[in-house]
Amino acid sequence: MELPHCAHYPRLTSVSTWIKVTNPLSVKTKIQAAKSPNAQLTASEREKVFLEVHIQNLTQKPMTFQRVLFECVDGWTVEDMNDDIYVGSAATVPAQEVRQYLYVLTPHVAKNRKDHAPGSVIPLGRLDISWTTTFGEPGRLLTSVSVNNNLSVPRTEKREH
Repeated sequence: MELPHCAHYPRLTSVSTWIKVTNPLSVKTKIQAAKSPNAQLTASEREKVFLEVHIQNLTQKPMTFQRVLFECVDGWTVEDMNDDIYVGSAATVPAQEVRQYLYVLTPHVAKNRKDHAPGSVIPLGRLDISWTTTFGEPGRLLTSVSVNNNLSVPRTEKREH
């Protein structure tokens, strides 16, 4: 039903406003495989993947991390190497400061597990980060799945001369 235009029914107008939102966190990850010669001697150590996470508070006020959790995809287990180092007052991150977290990922041992070809993309998992601001406002960031580009060289057989 269309309303007639008159003094009792003024025309509707829409107003657009833009709200600028800034990112409160910067998350950088670095994925590495064991490089030590001793680590290459055993299959369990050779297959481990190390995930290093740097989280920076980009706001002008402190924030308190409630949870920083790495959720691995099926086929991996995760070992949190942080041992509750950022709990209590240490969980509060001042403005512009960076926190570092380390996780060790190990593939499940299964009879039907297939080896990945060199250069293939292997999904590892994602980060679940929640925090509160100084005013108690909650925040949460769930990252996309981190992947590892398998750059390992295929094993070669030992040749006998």
